[in-house]
Amino acid sequence: MSRRVMVVGIGKRVVEVARPAFDRAADQFSITDVRARTAREDVEGRPDIRALDALTAEEFAAIDLVYIAVGKPAVPAVLASLARFDRSAIDLLVETPVLVFKQFRHARLLRGWRNVWVAEDCRWLPWIDPVLAAVGPAHEVEFSHSAWKYHGLAMLKSVLGDSRVKSARSTGTGERRRRELVFAGGGRGVVLEPRDYATGSLTVTGEGGRVTDDPALAEEDGTVLLAPVIRDGLVTGFTAGRVTTTLDADEIALQTTHPIDATVTRRMEDLKRIGFLRLLRSIADGTGGYPLAQGVDDMLVDYLLDKFGRVGSLSTSLVKRVTGLPRA
Repeated sequence: MSRRVMVVGIGKRVVEVARPAFDRAADQFSITDVRARTAREDVEGRPDIRALDALTAEEFAAIDLVYIAVGKPAVPAVLASLARFDRSAIDLLVETPVLVFKQFRHARLLRGWRNVWVAEDCRWLPWIDPVLAAVGPAHEVEFSHSAWKYHGLAMLKSVLGDSRVKSARSTGTGERRRRELVFAGGGRGVVLEPRDYATGSLTVTGEGGRVTDDPALAEEDGTVLLAPVIRDGLVTGFTAGRVTTTLDADEIALQTTHPIDATVTRRMEDLKRIGFLRLLRSIADGTGGYPLAQGVDDMLVDYLLDKFGRVGSLSTSLVKRVTGLPRA
């Protein structure tokens, strides 16, 4: 039996990423209720959009998972509205960055749910597996105009296999900034801003060598090219040296067409939809989504880098104690 899902929010993220992924996971999830600030009719045979304030306890009790995707300022109000009900048997999946720094006084509203996860699809991007298979454990990652703030940090954690930032610093001015991060296990990450998928690239160095999706860089020093495998204009898998991975039919169907020579980074928006589908599958198989404490840690590192340009040793357990967040 599929899990019954309530979606709160009707914006671009829901329409372009979440709904297509939920549709491709129809055996595990079924959107049965859609809520927004005001009621309106939906299209394409989907449930009508109803006002969140009109939600009843009986309607809420019929839900297994709530997915919240609203503007940052509206998150506390949405959580407060749902706090009227017993949430102990219901899971929560909430969009990044969950709460911004100035909203931490509302962190108590994240208590009472069966599970709370963050909708960080960057954790499940499908190019990560072939890269790690090609280079072995990674120890250095560079995202050149291919990552953005806390999403980039989640990507670094996933590629490096390390969830704790030891230190970080940000240099540069305006949009052109360089973020350097050192992780507890010794891995290092560099993020060059601003993000521009059309021109950006990614490079990962590990025990087995170096991989990049930049064709020019791949011609140097034996660096291996990470390339998409294309069929009928869509990515069906990836190659990195001797490594080849494949996508399944549902993952392929979540894509749009790009020029044949488009790099992995240029296709990142499509790959995020695949990442969201894999996130849903992780929830369905009992592994769970992106941990709440990690999502908050990503936001906090991002906030401190923007405000002070430097971050010392951080502990997610300290974050939980300060904010009152539930344990991940």
